Amino acid sequence: YQISTEYTVGITTTACHPDDNNPNHLAEPLTFKFRTKNRSHLNMMLNYPNNGAIDVPFTADIALLFDQQLAEATNAFKLIAEDETDEIAIDADMVAIGKKSQYGFVRLGVGQYLQPNTTYRLIIDSELSDINKIKIGENNPITFTTTGQTEIDAQAELLNSFDDIFIMPSESRSKNVANQEIYLNKSNANEGDYCNAVNYEFEDAEDEMLFLMPLYLNYLFTSNDRFIIDIYGDFSFNTIYAEFSIDGDIHQVELCQLDYLGWKTYDISLSNLPDNINYQFTGIRLQRNDHLMSKQGEFYIDALRRVQGIKSDILANFENNVTITPNPVEDRIIVNGLTTDCELQLYSADGKLIRQARGNEMSAHGLFTGAYILRISTPEGIIIKQLIKR
Repeated sequence: YQISTEYTVGITTTACHPDDNNPNHLAEPLTFKFRTKNRSHLNMMLNYPNNGAIDVPFTADIALLFDQQLAEATNAFKLIAEDETDEIAIDADMVAIGKKSQYGFVRLGVGQYLQPNTTYRLIIDSELSDINKIKIGENNPITFTTTGQTEIDAQAELLNSFDDIFIMPSESRSKNVANQEIYLNKSNANEGDYCNAVNYEFEDAEDEMLFLMPLYLNYLFTSNDRFIIDIYGDFSFNTIYAEFSIDGDIHQVELCQLDYLGWKTYDISLSNLPDNINYQFTGIRLQRNDHLMSKQGEFYIDALRRVQGIKSDILANFENNVTITPNPVEDRIIVNGLTTDCELQLYSADGKLIRQARGNEMSAHGLFTGAYILRISTPEGIIIKQLIKR
């Protein structure tokens, strides 16, 4: 038998007493279960950071997964800088004990106390025990080294600091979602006052969730641009993708696997997008992976940035040739320079969709005086134009 393992024994109705004269068959099948208990010690199954890791963000927390739920663990952990100059006192407020399925999970909230470019040793008390009073015993420290401050490209344009809820779940394009909640998180914000937090739970394997960005935000990217975003990983080992689209032409770019706990900044090249097309960043996709930690979790996103590359002459000339006349407008909005009928969407300055049409013109009748945004979906990509209603 394997230690700490549940077994099922089944006996069918063909089973009988060995006495041939009176076999006494079972009237119905019999099933019973048992679980082996002869574990010699508490085992640690997973940990973040990994022992010897040298690329740990200095804002990272620590995650530990054990093969059984834990008893009291408040005073079981000690974190010491390798040169012995700095010891982080891990108190009760920093230790969160929970469970993942039948396993014991511990989260140590040390991220705000770590220093950059420093090597640490996590020491686990040999008296740490599970709910069956089985101890971990002697164990080796977990050693890891933090990185320095992430340098953001000076040319990066901050598009969104997520101080409001901007991502919304797409029920039609999500699969087998047991639970999801999106809320503003202040205590873990990485840029500005808040970040967008996603708490989720899947039902089955190979599930996915899609969270859409409002179209009125008009975050446009080309294959020459770079997409930069901060993501707080939840140690779920699931994968996050960014979605870029135009009129049903959808491209997904992998951002990261959530195999860590803490903030990381991702600077992603979009060179795999088709050339000479403006794509709109329309959402975040969370793909469940086959992992014992993947069923549920909570990740955060913050600080969406863009570094614009040099646009191709084809796209730049096309954008320059598309104009609105007259501007300011009165009764009609006429778009010049289009090579085919296009989808036109008119938004107010605060992002509300006012009206839409297909072609190269739209009625301006009934619009209030003020500024508006016209979103034009063309075969060459999204074009954004501003106009004034007089």
